[in-house]
Amino acid sequence: MKRLLIFILIAISAMSCVADEISDLRDTLVGYRKSVDEYKKLPSSDAIPEIGRLLLKTSQAARFKIVIDEREETLLYISSILKEIPGHATYYRDRILEAKAKIDQSPIEAQGPLYNAYMTAMMYGMQTLQELPSPETVEVLGEMLSDDWTPGFFENYQGTGYSTKDRPWLWAMTALVQLPLEGRPANTRATYESFCADIPAWRHWYAQIKAGTRKIRFEGDPKEYSLPGAGESEVGSLVRTTRRPDVSAQLSAAKANERSSAPWPVVITFVLAAGLLVFVAVRVMRNRESS
Repeated sequence: MKRLLIFILIAISAMSCVADEISDLRDTLVGYRKSVDEYKKLPSSDAIPEIGRLLLKTSQAARFKIVIDEREETLLYISSILKEIPGHATYYRDRILEAKAKIDQSPIEAQGPLYNAYMTAMMYGMQTLQELPSPETVEVLGEMLSDDWTPGFFENYQGTGYSTKDRPWLWAMTALVQLPLEGRPANTRATYESFCADIPAWRHWYAQIKAGTRKIRFEGDPKEYSLPGAGESEVGSLVRTTRRPDVSAQLSAAKANERSSAPWPVVITFVLAAGLLVFVAVRVMRNRESS
């Protein structure tokens, strides 16, 4: 009987801890949204990295797995705010190009440490862009699909496979396949082999978009978007065929979408389990008293 009561107390304590964690995570997400509302008032050069930083934090699904609905709503909200800022994708492209230029302008023996900074810019850039489905993002990533650059010091790694797996086009592929694109040129999996096999199809797909013979379409968005025809404008210039998507409708749809891993089923399960244990304990005590 004593062990049963201890087990009941542990279950109740666990339920309380889960409720506290849910509350803390929700407060964190509310704080992110408030910060974004302040950051968007800043100049774009300051607003983009700050909002992008919170976008990356919110995209960490494992951290917010017990408040998945709130996380998805917040992620969509932050993404929508960032996409409204012109240059939201070219900002990350420019950071990558700046880091690349420093490597090219340095002697081979000094390129190693600079390459670390380049990889940091590339990694954070791609992780952010994959959460920003917009024509500008497609253009930035599409241009990277033809970039086969490697730093000079990679010549020291010939035969190791290292130099063949770190190309800008490969990084662009990792982000592109995560975007909710409709009309994909290939059913590309997130593997190196699949990227290598499908890169010709993706390059052809982007060439059609750039030429104006194919539209950009995103899942859940009935609108189509276009880029200027090849040679008509510089990278970063966009022609949108219709108005911006209705973000409020997307937020409502996300909120209405019930998830099996939402927090309340977890809490309810703990409550029912604790209640059942209490019921069993009372019955056992009554049976012992009657006997």
